[in-house]
Amino acid sequence: MSLIKCSECGREISDKAEACPLCGNPIHRQVVGVDRTVEIKHSSKKWGKKIWGLTLFLIGLAIPFLFGHESAWLGLLLILVGMWIGISGRIRQIILGLLLFVLVGGYFVLQYQSSHYTGPGTFIGNLNQDLFKKDYKRVLDDLLSQQTNPPSNPPSNKSKEIPLQQVNNLGYTFYVGQIDNSDAASISDTIKNDITRVIYNSRLPKSILEKTPIIFVNNLALKPEQYVALAGKNFKVMDFGTGFLYEGGIYATYESGQAIIYLNKEALTKAPLNDILTHELGHAIGGTLTDGDWVEYYKLRNISPSTSRNGGLWNLSPQEDFAEVYKNMFTGLDVRTYYGLLVPTLGESYNGEGIFEISCAGVYREAYQGAIDAYEKSNPPKDCSKVTDFMEKMWCDTSSPYTTSVQQEQAKGTANASVRVQNCRRDVMTNSSKYPDEFRYGIPYKGGAAGPKTKEFINAVINRFN
Repeated sequence: MSLIKCSECGREISDKAEACPLCGNPIHRQVVGVDRTVEIKHSSKKWGKKIWGLTLFLIGLAIPFLFGHESAWLGLLLILVGMWIGISGRIRQIILGLLLFVLVGGYFVLQYQSSHYTGPGTFIGNLNQDLFKKDYKRVLDDLLSQQTNPPSNPPSNKSKEIPLQQVNNLGYTFYVGQIDNSDAASISDTIKNDITRVIYNSRLPKSILEKTPIIFVNNLALKPEQYVALAGKNFKVMDFGTGFLYEGGIYATYESGQAIIYLNKEALTKAPLNDILTHELGHAIGGTLTDGDWVEYYKLRNISPSTSRNGGLWNLSPQEDFAEVYKNMFTGLDVRTYYGLLVPTLGESYNGEGIFEISCAGVYREAYQGAIDAYEKSNPPKDCSKVTDFMEKMWCDTSSPYTTSVQQEQAKGTANASVRVQNCRRDVMTNSSKYPDEFRYGIPYKGGAAGPKTKEFINAVINRFN
């Protein structure tokens, strides 16, 4: 017996072995009359496996790009199978070991980030949205960093504490405070009564109200390390940023689950309290929704399941949409988000499209005419003997297709609800620079108000606390 080197992994093995004990590579010994045949068979089999493996590997890489990131699991499976078939020996063990390490490590990273995430929306939802947008830099940021809410229990410094005042008014108990200059007037009884009216009208459950203080903020009086003391804990006043100049208010949640409503004092000089405060109270109710509740709400408002709850743009955030719908339900004020049914704000033409609707007019007309055609095909021949109007009777033709006035109104509703029409209008509202003509005479569309089923859903949520 002598030692020879395996042609695949290079290990010295016995020349009597049928195959390499390390990598399984078959040993080709020369046998008179058949050695070349054996060599060709082994070589053909080996290359056939490599070609099949490479093919599956390339298909696996292409699947996420062809069918979206939702199918990435199938692509990964094909990549693994392709590597298993096409690569043999020590190389296969090393590559598959590294890949397994990356997959297991990635799983634990996702679990850790998801369990420790306290920012807006959900970690998986935001990651899913970034993947959908192909924003891979944001995906990397999502995985390697955390967006967290303001911390609880910062160090105590009584000079930095924002004092709270307990208000008991006609059966309601709540806390108010303000961040303002030392010479600012205290919160008046008028404001306290106005807050009570908003709370009463919006049906906010008392159990949520008592735990959610309302702070009026003069941004010019903000100082580092200010905090609110509540229920034996200190809650650091959030870092508002310049965006607060354009905000009416902010519903802030903390690591412990505590929430505080911050209202912009300057904004309250330009918009009514019931507009701003009812919206933030909507966030308080929205914060109690379960995952199952959100699934139902997405369906009610025609929101894509892949949309992150906190969204990207304010107007396309499902959380903001819930707060706006809640506000609309109890105040009648317009919904400023772009879910539900977007409808023209600048009047309608005879068939229901907006008078100044430009980019989406053709899409709307096509949907409207499709609905009209369907009614005309289903209607029975016209009975001219029942027509009472003289001129109409004169031109009455039993063979001509027709629609009733009721059907024409129904066709408008069908066209408005068309997915293509709604997607077109939503694109216009989120890309004003792309559609300048649409905005020449004002805001072209407004968000859909709370419908009967949505109102029923929100009332059922509120009733859980009663």
